[in-house]
Amino acid sequence: MQSNPALKWGIIIGLALGILQIIFDIINNIVLRANVVGLILGILTLLLAIAAYLVAGLLAARETGKVSTGTLAGLWSALIYGLIGLITTLIITFTILGELVRRAQITADQLHLAVRYTPALIIGGAITAGILGLAFTIGLGAGLGALGGLIGKGMAKVPPPPSYQETYYQGMPPIPSYGTGSDIPPMPPYGTGGTQTASPYGTGQQSVPPYGTGTQPMPPQEQ
Repeated sequence: MQSNPALKWGIIIGLALGILQIIFDIINNIVLRANVVGLILGILTLLLAIAAYLVAGLLAARETGKVSTGTLAGLWSALIYGLIGLITTLIITFTILGELVRRAQITADQLHLAVRYTPALIIGGAITAGILGLAFTIGLGAGLGALGGLIGKGMAKVPPPPSYQETYYQGMPPIPSYGTGSDIPPMPPYGTGGTQTASPYGTGQQSVPPYGTGTQPMPPQEQ
């Protein structure tokens, strides 16, 4: 059974990005608690994702020679990576929900914002951000996968299509000529002396009397 290059590389690249996303989310939200280093990690994750989508499209298109294969590989990579990121974000949100509410409220108070953060508001914000991020990730992955597919198409090692050999009309075949030559059987000489044999529709041979010629007497006429 022939493998699907787009799905294969999409799963590989998507899982690799997803594992990195899990590690970065844990470091950013639990260890570092969303400081400047966490922002740098977020930018680094985005740059790695951009490079990964290009590589996925390139590797997939190199196997088939089609840009569409690279596009699908980038789309699958982004979809898998985005789903892992969404699930990870929700798990972390529910795990440290109280801490996230406290951080958000401190930031709002420092900025003199008349906002009162609640757990429901934090959860709703996390779900909304996750869905929008997933849609953006899928679009970005498909576009960069197509770009990688253009590069990989030129590196494809697929066999060339069979060459088409033009054929010309050779004309009608020769028609055999009947009525000449020695292969035609002679006609029986009806009407001349002696008795001739004819082969009627039955089997065997039947004697045909030659009336009017030959040595057989004519029947007597009445006076």
